Amino acid sequence: MTDAPADAVFSIEIDAPIARVWDAVTDTTAVSPPMFNCVLHSTLEPGARMDYTDKAEKRCFLFGEVIEITPPTRFVHTFVFGFYNDLPTRVEWELEELSAGRTRVTVKHTGLAEGSKTNRDIRSGWPTILRRFKEQIERGRLPLTDRIKLGVMNAMSFMLPKRLLKSNTDTRPSALPTTPPTGEHTDE
Repeated sequence: MTDAPADAVFSIEIDAPIARVWDAVTDTTAVSPPMFNCVLHSTLEPGARMDYTDKAEKRCFLFGEVIEITPPTRFVHTFVFGFYNDLPTRVEWELEELSAGRTRVTVKHTGLAEGSKTNRDIRSGWPTILRRFKEQIERGRLPLTDRIKLGVMNAMSFMLPKRLLKSNTDTRPSALPTTPPTGEHTDE
């Protein structure tokens, strides 16, 4: 383990105008298949709470606070997985219009403690999410294998831990720590 937090950067190009990609990433009105069939709840204003919940708003899988939002190019927020006790981290979404019909989406995730469960899971999570956004935006739906996986996940949701209940995640901190994280993490 190192003393410095780790960073991770992921990028993908999507054949769609920047406004369409922005609307998909920041949609607060519907289920987002790319975001594991979660719904984003937030006013999307700096300082506002944001929760990615199941459709019924019973469970919260990811939560944080909006730090900065500049449509249609930049969305910055804190990030806490509901599953873990890791400290909040920071996510920056950058959208760059490459041409009238092509957009690059880059996600930079910073403040990740080496060895944390969040650090481990985002390494496969962000590429999956970005690939799913590309599929959803370009083709109008996810590939069959992704739809099946999400369906199975939904069917098994009754087995999820109580810590994911929205009433439990609402009481957990979502602001960035006032001191930089070290290589240590708070997972149990």
